[in-house]
Amino acid sequence: MLFRDKGRYCCFGRFYLPEDAIVRGEPNYDRYRAWSEAGLITLTPGGKIDYEFVERDILMDLKNFQVSAIAYDTWNAGYLNTRLEMVGAPMREFPQTVPRLSEPMKELAALVNGGSMQHDGNGALTWMVSNVQVKRDARENVFPSKARPENKIDGAVALIMALGQSMKSIHATNIYEDPATCVI
Repeated sequence: MLFRDKGRYCCFGRFYLPEDAIVRGEPNYDRYRAWSEAGLITLTPGGKIDYEFVERDILMDLKNFQVSAIAYDTWNAGYLNTRLEMVGAPMREFPQTVPRLSEPMKELAALVNGGSMQHDGNGALTWMVSNVQVKRDARENVFPSKARPENKIDGAVALIMALGQSMKSIHATNIYEDPATCVI
């Protein structure tokens, strides 16, 4: 979740992992186990993410916060997107393409460097952000990448998407001046 108040941002990460990833001893499983025990990631039963857990948490967020948008990548988003649209969640397409990610990624770097982006100290998010490698294309667009498959960056990409949606909304309205409003 990303909150904005008078030009300052604060993000709170929520992450999910199938518990079988820990049982199988996948790369980083010790790290994931520790984060799970600390309540920083949610383990879902079985070998794949149980989207009912994700949906339940988003529905709770919709009750507790003034959520102006839920940014989602259209790839592989059918089930959860459809379920959330059915209850009136403010779903906003945000394809993970270089042109869509470039401006918010540059803005995120500027906010971090300027001290205007804070997060809740979640070690999983810190780790994912540290795994991001900045790639440039021929037009000086930037996009996130990772050196190795086990170096997860999903939380960092979700933050970039939320910031991109927030930037788009700021240009359209001043709704983000309300500190209770957030983008997921």
